[in-house]
Amino acid sequence: MSAASDAAEAPPSLKAFLLTAVLWLPLAFFLWFVVRSVVVYLPIKLAGAGLLAWMPDLFDSITQEFANAVVITKFEVPGFEAVADGQLAVISTDVDALMYCYGWPILLALVMATPMTWARTFLQLGIGFVVLVPTQAFGVAGGILRDLSYLAGDPLRIAIEGQGLSQYLIAFWYQTGYLILPPIMPVVAWILMNRRFIESIAGPFREPDAPAGGPKDPAP
Repeated sequence: MSAASDAAEAPPSLKAFLLTAVLWLPLAFFLWFVVRSVVVYLPIKLAGAGLLAWMPDLFDSITQEFANAVVITKFEVPGFEAVADGQLAVISTDVDALMYCYGWPILLALVMATPMTWARTFLQLGIGFVVLVPTQAFGVAGGILRDLSYLAGDPLRIAIEGQGLSQYLIAFWYQTGYLILPPIMPVVAWILMNRRFIESIAGPFREPDAPAGGPKDPAP
């Protein structure tokens, strides 16, 4: 278990560790889904602050509604006159922020499968989740720009391209923030925090040291 005591014990085998991590994954994803509005809070805040500061003429507001980022632009809907309050309707979109935050349960499963005290477990979870927030915000921002560039019509696409972002660059941004960073970053964070443990379970895979007298010359 993650809260194993500091007593001297033989480290688990790599196979046992991987099995434990896989067994933790279902519970980790369940918790991730249950507290999804908390998981996405900081990524939405950071992504919203970044986009509003970068493109103040494009965005009116970026807020959270449950697990979604609600985006309101300053662009009016073509041909749509007025809404109930007498104001013109504007182009908006809702982005599912949770889909960019699935690195959270991966990190949770890896940390919980690592034998250490509860104090170190919670410390690593806290550090890891903070480290993941910027990459998650990067993904949320990419999802917002993708929706507005590809789905909201030419006016917004042209406005976004005016910021130096072509649709191809936005597509690359979106794919990186959705498919590449979420599974890689939690593993990198876990490795950096547990190098000694990794060395202990990787021992059987190391090459044996050369004899004290040096390697023997090959037979002629």
